[in-house]
Amino acid sequence: MDLTKFPKVFPKSFVARLDLVTALGAGPDTSTLARLCAAATLLRVDVPESPKRKKGEAIADFGERSLEWLMGKGVAPTTIFQIGSECASELGESLPSVPEVDDAVADFQEAVSTD
Repeated sequence: MDLTKFPKVFPKSFVARLDLVTALGAGPDTSTLARLCAAATLLRVDVPESPKRKKGEAIADFGERSLEWLMGKGVAPTTIFQIGSECASELGESLPSVPEVDDAVADFQEAVSTD
């Protein structure tokens, strides 16, 4: 399976992005890193028949299912690490910064107070 033939998307779930970035920031061992790279790949690359993360599912558990599925489709572990690393970086960059969150909170508070 050539993952570069599928479009990239951002998951609707902010929590999925945050869970992934937090898990990567914890300095995972190599085996966990493989799972997280697989999870990042399937969160970011829109492969229609791929497994989807279940609500409340631990990111490493989703990563394990993703890794099994990707390898079952013939995707090499090195490709999973390469594409997964790129996807994880993109997902991390998509998280709002502190100033962006502060601005959104201020805008929300202003909208609520004027109603």
